[in-house]
Amino acid sequence: MFGHTIVKIRSDNGSEFKNSHIDDYCDEHGIKHELSSTYTPQQNGVVEKKNKTLITLARSMLDEYGTPERFWAEAINTACYASNRLYLHRLLKKTAYELLFGRKPNVSYFRVFGCKCYIYKKRQHLGKFQRRCDIGFMVRYSANAKAYRVYNESTGIVEETYDVEFDESNERYGGIDGAEDEEEQRRAMKKMPKGEIKPKEDGEELVDQNGSPSTLEEDEDKPLTPQDGQGKGPSSQAQLQAQGQESPPQEQVSPSRLNNQVQATSHQVTPQANTSRPRTRQQANIEAQTQGGAPREEQLSPIRASRLFGQINDE
Repeated sequence: MFGHTIVKIRSDNGSEFKNSHIDDYCDEHGIKHELSSTYTPQQNGVVEKKNKTLITLARSMLDEYGTPERFWAEAINTACYASNRLYLHRLLKKTAYELLFGRKPNVSYFRVFGCKCYIYKKRQHLGKFQRRCDIGFMVRYSANAKAYRVYNESTGIVEETYDVEFDESNERYGGIDGAEDEEEQRRAMKKMPKGEIKPKEDGEELVDQNGSPSTLEEDEDKPLTPQDGQGKGPSSQAQLQAQGQESPPQEQVSPSRLNNQVQATSHQVTPQANTSRPRTRQQANIEAQTQGGAPREEQLSPIRASRLFGQINDE
C-alpha cells in the first residue's frame, strides 16, 4: 500500500478486530496482529487519541447546524476526511495526505458540514413555474467521484450530486423562525426618532421627570402633580391624611372672591322673619344673589311698579 509493506497492526480485543476474517487476512499477507490487554487503552494510545479527536469533531459538526444524531456516521467520516487534509504532523509539519501522495491537498471545495443546500433537479420533467431545486443539507464528500453527498428533504434519502448550491451562513439548518420579521423590526427601529424606544433591562428602575424611581404600573395609577398642570384630587388628599402626611397647599383665593363668599355666607346665616308669607320678587333676587346667581333685570310698567312699591311699604 502506497509503496510500503505493513509489518504489524495493533488493536484492542473488540469483536470487530478479533475474529477469523481478520486473522485469515493477516496470515495471507504476513501481517502480525497484536492485541492490547483487557481494559487497558493506554497500550493503544495513538488510536485512542485519534478516536477521541474524531468524536469531538463529529459532535461539534452535528451541533453547529442542529443536524440529527442519526447522521453520526457521516459526521465521523467527514471529520476523518478533513483531518487527513488539514492537520499537520507534529514533527514533519505535513498533512497525512501530503505524506502519502507527495503533494499538498486541494481544499477549495470544502463546505461546512450540515449547511443548507439547494439541490438542482435534473431527472424530472418540470413545468414552467415549478421550482427547479430541492432543499437539503450537506453530509459528506464522495469517496469515488467529484461530488457531494447531500440529504434531500423531499425524497428523504442521501444522494450524490455535483449541481448543488450551499448556504453557509451562520444560521441553524432551516433558518431561524421569524428572522425576516426581526430584520424588518430592526429597520423600523432605526428609522424611529431617538427617545421613543428605550428597552428596560432586568432589575432596572424607571425614573420619572422629578428623578424619583417609579414603574409603569405606578405611573398609570399616580395622579398628576401641580407641576404637571393639575392639582391632586380629593382621593389623593384623603390618602395622604390617612398615611399621616401633610396635604399639599390649597389654592390661593383672590380678595374679591373671598368677600363674595363671606357675603353669601352671611346671607345664608340670617334667619327669615316670616317664612309662611309668599316670597316677593325682591326676596327672590336677594336669594339668587346669595346663591351666586345674577338677579333678573326686568322693565316694569308704571302700574306694576306702584303696586310693588305699595307692597314694600306695607311690609
